[in-house]
Amino acid sequence: MIFGVNKRIKLVRGVSLGAFIIVLIASCKKDKVPINCLGEENEECDCIPLPPHESGIFDQYIPDSTYYLWPQFNPNDDNEILYVDANYPGNQKQLYKFNLITHQKTLIYEGAIIYEPSWGAEDWILLNLLDFQIWKIKSDGSGLMQVTSNGSWFHPEWNLAGDRFIAYHGYVDVGNHYPAVVWDGYGAIVDSFDWSPTVGCWRHPQYYGGIINDQMVVIEPYTNQIISNLKSDPNKSFNSFNWISESNAIVTNVDGIYDYNVYSQQLTKLRCSCSSKWYIGGSTNSDNSKIIYGLSLLTRLDGQTVHEDREIVIMNTDGTDEQVIEIPE
Repeated sequence: MIFGVNKRIKLVRGVSLGAFIIVLIASCKKDKVPINCLGEENEECDCIPLPPHESGIFDQYIPDSTYYLWPQFNPNDDNEILYVDANYPGNQKQLYKFNLITHQKTLIYEGAIIYEPSWGAEDWILLNLLDFQIWKIKSDGSGLMQVTSNGSWFHPEWNLAGDRFIAYHGYVDVGNHYPAVVWDGYGAIVDSFDWSPTVGCWRHPQYYGGIINDQMVVIEPYTNQIISNLKSDPNKSFNSFNWISESNAIVTNVDGIYDYNVYSQQLTKLRCSCSSKWYIGGSTNSDNSKIIYGLSLLTRLDGQTVHEDREIVIMNTDGTDEQVIEIPE
């Protein structure tokens, strides 16, 4: 399948074309090897890290004209994806669906979206808007309605059936955790548990897998039973979790993409990355053979100035055959 259409030529001031191409084609050459903890394997990776600066102040990021966030597969159609175009001032963003075959792009919603949407099996898309409530909208742009109330709710995630979702309250501290709540699709509270995932996936018959601080936790939401709990290096915290089977997930950190067995807690590196090229979010298709990611590409222009490009890539869930999905203007 060919995904490239209407490819754009981008002008990046102060960056040589050769250096930028090196970042774009960076990938891992080493064969997949099981590892027990992150950062201890002696691997060779041709991803070139972002050069540091020595001024002692924070970097300033300049976004590219292409700045796409949070891609997801349509749970009912593998040829269709959802993504957010974030190249607008403030929190203003545009939510689109895009057909990988016909290349048709359809605007669903325009406004302040603050966290990743979630597309459910019943064709409702959950939105986290600037009022800190969860809203839902149909994929044709109709039926926008507020679902939650009485609080500040974050990071909604549909279950496998698309009839319940998890979100957590962001400002009530309960022993260094924040209470998460299970809602039905109409805003009624079904259950709650004491855990606050900032990123997670509930596309599993029983379990929710997510990330909190430096830990990757798999939990049975209705009983609070913890199935797996893996702590990471604080400098290499996990940033995504996606189920690919009842026992395995694909997870990412700045060093790469890993297959994670939740029972043995074994991590197997599938693809490397580094501080100049790393994968964010993720969504699998219906048979878990493909995954799409947001891809962050960073290039230091001078001193503290960093150019950031955000693309969408698709690959097999074993980490092979990565391709950029080109979105038309």
